[in-house]
Amino acid sequence: MKSRKPVVKQKLPPGWTEESIRRLAAFHDNQTEDEQLAEYEAACARADQTVMSIPNELVPAVQRLLARHEQGSPKPRRASRRTVKA
Repeated sequence: MKSRKPVVKQKLPPGWTEESIRRLAAFHDNQTEDEQLAEYEAACARADQTVMSIPNELVPAVQRLLARHEQGSPKPRRASRRTVKA
């Protein structure tokens, strides 16, 4: 007999509910391609933000950096890069 994994309730971002996520998904699912393009172009035209492409392997590090920025946390301390002589 196969054992089932327990259902884990997904943790939502602060201020979000399952209903607000459903509404957002429905909004985007029902947009036309022209509406999607207009939304993208408007985001790219904002003077207070930047749209950029980053390598996939850097996405987790960028997400952590953005989370720290939103929380107002200080920058993490850099590790010393001293070399060890053999």
